[in-house]
Amino acid sequence: MKNFLLFLLIFSANFVFAQKNVTGTISDKSGNPVVDVRVSVKFSNNETFTNSEGKYSIAIPEGKKTLEFSKKEFRVQEVEVSGDVVNITLTSIYDVKDIFELSLEELAQIEVISATNVRENFRMCLQPLLF
Repeated sequence: MKNFLLFLLIFSANFVFAQKNVTGTISDKSGNPVVDVRVSVKFSNNETFTNSEGKYSIAIPEGKKTLEFSKKEFRVQEVEVSGDVVNITLTSIYDVKDIFELSLEELAQIEVISATNVRENFRMCLQPLLF
């Protein structure tokens, strides 16, 4: 029984120390903190969100090295972790010069208003006045 408990203690200690804790701050190109950015370990269930100061802390399991940063209206960014601190500057999808640089997920976030929609909405607004 003692051997089993000793084995269990050593095994759980190895599991706890196998994770690495990474912290950092997320900001936009103006240097302002970005709130509620989803920070996740790629190919893992570990995720967290930035606080009101743009700061986060996340545990990275052994063997995982990539963090993914995502928030609506910002480009998704992946970073290989090499240290204990990873600070990121996110780029707005509206700052991208070439539309072909955007992924399908990023394109879906852009609200496009066509001339047909504007004309149709205008006609619907005027319809009660015409009769």
